[in-house]
Amino acid sequence: METPRRMDWSWYRDRMFSFCPRSYMLHYEGGRGGFDLYAERERRLVYRLKKLSDVPRWLDELATDAVRGCVPWRGRQFRHELFRQFENGRSRALAGDWIDDPAFLNLSELYYQECDPEALFAGAYEELRRRAKLLENSPLKNLFADLNELTLVKTEYPLMMDVNAVRVWTAPVQVWHSGNTLFFLNWMKSAEGMSCAGALQCVWAMRHLKIPPDRVYFAAYGFTDGAYREYPAKELDISPALAWIEQRALEFATSDYPSRTENCPHCRFREYCRD
Repeated sequence: METPRRMDWSWYRDRMFSFCPRSYMLHYEGGRGGFDLYAERERRLVYRLKKLSDVPRWLDELATDAVRGCVPWRGRQFRHELFRQFENGRSRALAGDWIDDPAFLNLSELYYQECDPEALFAGAYEELRRRAKLLENSPLKNLFADLNELTLVKTEYPLMMDVNAVRVWTAPVQVWHSGNTLFFLNWMKSAEGMSCAGALQCVWAMRHLKIPPDRVYFAAYGFTDGAYREYPAKELDISPALAWIEQRALEFATSDYPSRTENCPHCRFREYCRD
């Protein structure tokens, strides 16, 4: 099979493809143009399902936005912004704003009526409180000591670039200078996910900031359990990670996108592909 001229990879894409190749295809191809009021009904449905989130992912996104908006770091400001965004999302979801515009928050647990809405958000609120307390007492408050408007690397997220024939995206939570060192903060992932994120972020630092890997450090924080790790880029095997990314991107581009039927009960697209 011919290699496509351009392939795509991100850790989110990788996890989605592993979960179900058909889900991957529907997310990135099936709903294209479905935001248009005059698009065919099937395409609008796929687009609506594509926009579904879930509570764990939503809480991660809330934390990411709150951390990025809190420069310089102040624990009270972080907490205020975190719960302000939570309440905004909760209100819009319960009001059904997503019905007219799927870009507004809608959760899979609500859409598929998996539980009582008020109970869902009450549980999510308590979980967010627990995670916020963990974060506020974590090493991050010391890590952020040098983070301010002057040291912050102002950029758009996710970071995007080409690695050979592959268009790649990587989404650190925050990037800043600490003395002669460039710091990337990432949410904790699997060892494979951290390796890929680190490799891509090293490439980005070299291309965009002219900072070599020996001046790059990473911090990884687990928003769920408070786990923390700090490590230099020299611990990474960058070339093998980039080669693996290219291989995976080729798999995505040349797949026949079969269904993983064992995952259907947990898939956001189950209303569309009932068979």
